[in-house]
Formats: sequence, structure tokens, C-alpha cells
Amino acid sequence: MAGRLLPAPAQSVRGYPEWKDKVATPAFQEYYSGAIDEAELRRRLVEDGNRVLARYQRK
Repeated sequence: MAGRLLPAPAQSVRGYPEWKDKVATPAFQEYYSGAIDEAELRRRLVEDGNRVLARYQRK
């Protein structure tokens, strides 16, 4: 069964590792600790994420 698992397509997007490490992981940690609400989590994932990914589109 495990031999049929495939990586998610998003993981092959240029900039994904930086987005995950610098945007998503810290944002989710703050959300789960109660420091930010769902709206702020969404804003960070989208807006901050778009800034990170935009840098890779220019390369």
C-alpha cells in the first residue's frame, strides 16, 4: 500500500519549502496556541504565502 503513495503536487511548486517553513508552520503554531484567529491564519497563509511564491516566479 505505501508503495503507491505519491507526493502532493503542491510540494513540487518552487518556493514551497520556504512557504512551509517561514509562513505556514509558524502561522499554524500561533493559531493552535490561540494567539491568532482563523481570519488571521487565512490572511497569513494567503498574503504572506503569495509574497514568498512571487519571488520564485521572477527567477
